[in-house]
Amino acid sequence: CAALGNLASNNDANRTAIAKAGGVEAVVAGMEAHRVIAEVQQWGSWALGFLASNVEHVPASVRARGIEAVVAGMLAHTSASGIQEQGCVVLLKLTVDDENRKAVARAGGVEAAVAAIGHHTSISGVQERGCQALLKLAGNDENKTAIVRAG
Repeated sequence: CAALGNLASNNDANRTAIAKAGGVEAVVAGMEAHRVIAEVQQWGSWALGFLASNVEHVPASVRARGIEAVVAGMLAHTSASGIQEQGCVVLLKLTVDDENRKAVARAGGVEAAVAAIGHHTSISGVQERGCQALLKLAGNDENKTAIVRAG
């Protein structure tokens, strides 16, 4: 995951090539298979944060699995600020349209972002990324209600 993230960081051509070659699927599969290993969740979310910039090259079914994997990782490792921050980055980057905002909400992304902000009040990265993700998620009326309910 870290290697793919490094290749994808600040390089559009690499992000596109990785997405087209199935790299997003590989990262998601790793996160699903190793949910209890914090390092896999953090590096997987970190890589997906870069790869989410080219979301148009990723099939909708894989995006949905990726969202679910990130949210599950966040919920499984609530005390790990790195996972929370990177998870919020992915949620933020994937909320580019209403369909993705709905998918993030269905997967529990609203609750995960609210919990991250609440658990890591002194970690500026979690606060900033979590609030940004919630702001983007609030672009959907149903999500506004979910945000209010979550906290």
